[in-house]
Amino acid sequence: MLRGVAKSNGAATIRNNTDVARRIWPYTPYREAKLTGKLERRLDGDGSCDAIETFDFANLDEESSIFDLPGGLNAMDLVKRQMVKAEERRVNSQIKVLFPQVARADGADVSHLGGEAGVGACEPIDFVDVGDVLAFGFENGRRGTSFCAALNPCTHTYALGQEGIIPDVKIGGIIFVSLDAVGFSLTKQLGKHTLNRMWDGTGEPEQIFVDGHIAVRGTGSMGIKFSPKVKATINVDLSLIIDVAPNSRNNEIAPNSQALKDNNDNSENVDFEILLSGEAGVVFEVVSSLGGRTETHTVDLSGVITVEADMYLYVSGEDTKLMLAASINVMLGGICGMTPYAAVICEIFSGDSELVGAIRSYADKTGFGVQLELSGYIGLKYDFVEDEFDWPSDGHSFSFGVTLGYSGSTINACVQVDGNESCFRKCDADSQCDDDQFCDLLGFCIKRKKVAHVCHKNAVCKSGYCVGGFCSECPTVDRSAGCIADAEFCTQKINKIGLRCEAKRNNGRACLDKVACKSDICSGGFCSECARIDSEEGCDNNKFCSQTFTDVGYTCINKRNLGGTCSSNIACNSGRCVNGYCSECSQIDSTDGCGSNEFCTQLPGAFGHRCKDKLDLGGACLKNVVCKSGKCKGGYCSECDRIDSTSGCSSGKFCTQRTTAFGYRCDAKRGLGSTCSSNVACTSADCVGGFCSDCRTLDSTSGCSSGKFCTQTASPGYRCQNQKGEGGTCSSNNACRDFCVAGFCQQCSNDGHCGTDRYCSGWPSYDCKNKKNRNKSCGAKKECKSNKCKFWKCK
Repeated sequence: MLRGVAKSNGAATIRNNTDVARRIWPYTPYREAKLTGKLERRLDGDGSCDAIETFDFANLDEESSIFDLPGGLNAMDLVKRQMVKAEERRVNSQIKVLFPQVARADGADVSHLGGEAGVGACEPIDFVDVGDVLAFGFENGRRGTSFCAALNPCTHTYALGQEGIIPDVKIGGIIFVSLDAVGFSLTKQLGKHTLNRMWDGTGEPEQIFVDGHIAVRGTGSMGIKFSPKVKATINVDLSLIIDVAPNSRNNEIAPNSQALKDNNDNSENVDFEILLSGEAGVVFEVVSSLGGRTETHTVDLSGVITVEADMYLYVSGEDTKLMLAASINVMLGGICGMTPYAAVICEIFSGDSELVGAIRSYADKTGFGVQLELSGYIGLKYDFVEDEFDWPSDGHSFSFGVTLGYSGSTINACVQVDGNESCFRKCDADSQCDDDQFCDLLGFCIKRKKVAHVCHKNAVCKSGYCVGGFCSECPTVDRSAGCIADAEFCTQKINKIGLRCEAKRNNGRACLDKVACKSDICSGGFCSECARIDSEEGCDNNKFCSQTFTDVGYTCINKRNLGGTCSSNIACNSGRCVNGYCSECSQIDSTDGCGSNEFCTQLPGAFGHRCKDKLDLGGACLKNVVCKSGKCKGGYCSECDRIDSTSGCSSGKFCTQRTTAFGYRCDAKRGLGSTCSSNVACTSADCVGGFCSDCRTLDSTSGCSSGKFCTQTASPGYRCQNQKGEGGTCSSNNACRDFCVAGFCQQCSNDGHCGTDRYCSGWPSYDCKNKKNRNKSCGAKKECKSNKCKFWKCK
């Protein structure tokens, strides 16, 4: 459909009919186009728009004049030239053109015309409400840009749309915002209905139409990356209508907008009306790898889940009202086909089921209110319908609506099924309801629920047990209450909601409490035959409680023989577990657990400690207990305790280390001249210089009998010999019967040795002689009795 309009100061000229259209535009698909429609012009000479003249394009002949152009150029010639050039550019540059056409709100509006011409920028301009506007635009497919304009200067209405011309605004690299269209009208010829039905607390919810001065359309998207292979994109389409003078009429330009303070208005309130609407959808992208190839799968939930929201705000003087509404539409059949994880939904609902959930609220000077609504077409299994609603459902499907509202202090709740409405019975307590019903949180009698249904008290459930927010068969995990005594117990199954009764478990099954086990014993997290590892409790004789590698839980097994592995004494027949092995005795080199002639040891090639016969003399040892003699000396079993002692030896023997045998042995004491290392080795009890001797000190009488002295002879060791007479050689007085003087035995060495009346003659004889009388010759006064010798005579 081809429409053309031009404007001048005087008349206007337009050519019409099919032949003219062919000459102007001889290219398919416009070859058969006709100029149709009407144009309303404001013709008042002073520029005002009071007088209106209507021209009907369909009734104009080829030369009818609507407007003239300067220089006598005919309007159709100009249109023809421009259209030929436009066609050439369109073919070569993938350009689509919406030539100037009249768009009407009640027919082919701007969005519709743009869609027919393939100009995408016109599609967002769907907010032009009433009156005619002139629309034109183009789209460059190669560059991805598009532009569209709509205007009516007489009504002061203007709108622009674009794609790819104004770049998107990026926020944080994950949010993209695009401005798609804007509009402005002084006469409020812009408007839009709410996406949802709105509720003001009175009557039924209904859509609201808001006309205004300013309109904005935009889109946005936000990317969310859950993992390197999964990401989601949330797409939002927003519309905004603003009325800055809500009490003015359409097609009227208020002399002073009420949004701007009027001269006669003493209030400080700002008058305006706003409608903000939005629609959102989600698209998932999943990257998968198979056989070395990487593929990207797109899951568009827009056809499954649709979210719409509206906000309406009205402010005029003291009259203020805020209304909010949001809805979500879910095609249950689409969910079932998209993922196996929705199997539980498909078990309840048929594939053609649809759910629509809505929430509405309002707030004004009288109060506020909230309304919840769930409606749709549901296909249900018969058991589910009968249990939840107790309504017949021969066809297993019905349409329904559930509405719950609060306004002021009033609560309303009703259910509509296939056109039949039923409101719930009011109550204050469970006792006011039937036996198979309970009083819910909103004060309505509701049918009691099966196991796994959500609940907030026991009365909600048929079983009488509400546990953890779900109806259950029994009240407490790992207890028998509510279940068959001695046969069942209460548990939480992994794939079930609510607590369930389950048959008691055999040995080896997992458990948390003994009540879950047939054996009434839960040990280590498993049902067991016995209660405690390494104990005899619950086991037969010669058995003990153990954790085996082949059995789960604790089991009674046979006690182990010597050398078997163990962790306690109770596991061994011997009653002794030493270092992880069953043993005959407890401690190496001890007699604990062994006979009187045995000791505890670690035998080569055997695990555990064993008893062994005590060792004979010379056997290697560490402790006395391993030896028959009871003495371990120097690492060997010995006859005596200490070398060169008589301890452990009989009389006449001493302890020694033989060169031909290991260990200490008792030998007979040794005679004079025998080698020795201590006095105890000699019968004489004297060991001098490594040999047994008569005496210990040379030239002494110690150790010798009277008249003898200790001397070194040709035989080894010291010997006692008779003291020497006068003239014998000596080194001390002990070697002589008298005295040793100058290396020889003499009668005296000084006068004191000879008595009172005698004196020692001195060298060379050293004899004792009688002192001389008076006048006897003398050589010294000691020779004289008078002790005086003068002039060689005794005086």
